[in-house]
Amino acid sequence: MSLEKILNESYDLNEKTINKSELTATDFYVVAYWQKFFGGKKGYQESVVWMEEEIKKNNSQYTFTFIKINADLQEKWGLVAGKKAKLKLKQKNNTIKMEITKLPIKK
Repeated sequence: MSLEKILNESYDLNEKTINKSELTATDFYVVAYWQKFFGGKKGYQESVVWMEEEIKKNNSQYTFTFIKINADLQEKWGLVAGKKAKLKLKQKNNTIKMEITKLPIKK
């Protein structure tokens, strides 16, 4: 997966698409996906905030841009609040494949 593909499938807080040319040029881009259901505030602190702090400690010759993507399902995407979708995880070798089936979408 490329950074361009990730950015093409994401948008900023103003719901505008993101182009790599708009980001500060750095040596590395670190992308973290987070969701409320994945540990709540504590989970966010222990993963995303921790990673952000580690990047700030960087004292190497390299620069980093940290991109945080909220992957919570949203009503404004046309989903029905309170409904459920099935999440399937398959592990093979060192890879995990995640599949979400039958999203509850308003028609």
